[in-house]
Amino acid sequence: MPVYSTSIQLHNADEKDFLLLDRELKSQLFKAEKEGTVKKVKSSIDNFMNARYYREGNLLIQDVIDRVWSAAKKTGKQFSFSVIKKRS
Repeated sequence: MPVYSTSIQLHNADEKDFLLLDRELKSQLFKAEKEGTVKKVKSSIDNFMNARYYREGNLLIQDVIDRVWSAAKKTGKQFSFSVIKKRS
């Protein structure tokens, strides 16, 4: 069964934004790679929160991308993410 890993950045986000993202991803059967691994990063551009999740299942990578995009969009924040299909 394929395993997908995603790294998501919410820009100018606070804790409630991350909690919403976390709830939305978990409703789509994503699991945090490690609980409590959200990192708040300060860069010269802006502040953002970075979180990593994974999802197992017989899904196409586009399905995973669509689910991550939908969850991140619900926060109302700017976001960026990557999705990687792990080798079996």
